[in-house]
Amino acid sequence: MMRMFSRKPQPAIKELQDVPQCSIGAPLPIVLAEEHYLALVYLAESFERDWDGVPRLVGLDTGREAAITIRFQRPRLHKLGPPNEEGISTHPLARHGLQAHGAFEAYNTELLQKVARMTAHRHFVFSFRDSTLEVIAKDYSVEKTDNTSVLAAAGAVLDSWSESQ
Repeated sequence: MMRMFSRKPQPAIKELQDVPQCSIGAPLPIVLAEEHYLALVYLAESFERDWDGVPRLVGLDTGREAAITIRFQRPRLHKLGPPNEEGISTHPLARHGLQAHGAFEAYNTELLQKVARMTAHRHFVFSFRDSTLEVIAKDYSVEKTDNTSVLAAAGAVLDSWSESQ
């Protein structure tokens, strides 16, 4: 008697082309979560033409930056933590294309199968300098705000949530 084994689909990674590159040096990611809402705010990579080469300090309240806000629709799970940029090769999705400092969608993952088995949710992965954020959600949208700080952009997210209730 011959047994047929079905092969489990292998995970795959695709870069999210519509999500702006996070700052390599100081993305300062903030995750805002509430029972029905989830958002990620971070600083975008900027290229100053007249930069004199002197490093500058950037903090959560530093203005005049480009902040990116990712709003997730119908979030089911999120986790923020390791690995950082040095340890990204230890992430289970690294061998499928996950890299540091990027935004990706992951397909056929165990996490997605466990959390959203019977729904049409998606698995998103955002890798930063010091951490990685994984999100299972229905979809996402992207907003860019120029000349602001990460804290101001996060405050705008919270204000929008309170207005929608």
